[in-house]
Amino acid sequence: MKYFVSLAVAALLLGCGGNDEKSQTTSTTHNIAQVAKEATTNAVEKTKQVAHEATQQAVEKTKQVAQATQEKVEKAATTVKETTQQAVEKAEKKVAAVTQAVDAKQLYSKCAGCHGADGKTKALGKSEPIAGWSKPKTIDALNGYKAGTRNIHGMGAVMKGQASSLDEKQIEALGEYISKLH
Repeated sequence: MKYFVSLAVAALLLGCGGNDEKSQTTSTTHNIAQVAKEATTNAVEKTKQVAHEATQQAVEKTKQVAQATQEKVEKAATTVKETTQQAVEKAEKKVAAVTQAVDAKQLYSKCAGCHGADGKTKALGKSEPIAGWSKPKTIDALNGYKAGTRNIHGMGAVMKGQASSLDEKQIEALGEYISKLH
């Protein structure tokens, strides 16, 4: 732009030395105005171009930041979801374990009448203490009594009556509970 203004001033100075001073001044003024108009138009166009490029760069950078932010939010949401799901599963397992322990203890209360609260009593003075029996041994014994195929110390009929109402889960819970009696 400085270049065009300098040209306009030079043209003005060169035009002042002629015969028809008014005509030359008008012509020079017109030339200066034309040069200034062109310089202004060029400056406006260059400013528009620079502004457009800067806007495009800002839009692109904003898109990149938005995409990165969205990815981080999605990753965080997935992590929170997985962590929450794991916590819920752990809580459900703990509740199930507590429930099973309570159920097993409640189930064992029927056994405690003959075997004692600690499982160390000989039932009706005949059977061996059951405290500390392994889980598989207890499960096998209860399933044998339930099926009517086990009759140790003549207790088959009594134990069949006790075991016949137990389902597989209850028998397993009792096996676990009795294995922990010591």
